[in-house]
Amino acid sequence: MNGHSFLVTDECIGCGVCVDLCPLDCLRMGEDDKPYLKYDECWYCGCCEIECPVSCLKIHFPFLVF
Repeated sequence: MNGHSFLVTDECIGCGVCVDLCPLDCLRMGEDDKPYLKYDECWYCGCCEIECPVSCLKIHFPFLVF
């Protein structure tokens, strides 16, 4: 997993807020109506995790401090 992870928990309601708010447009909604991250484009700003209305996104990147 390259030392980092992007976890979407079961609490996800598929609202797409994270996708809409991503400043780099690197989140997409999957066929299961849950977001997935394109790591090669992400700057790891944490906007998606912070703004999620149900707090279902968990980001762990060991080289960043939030």
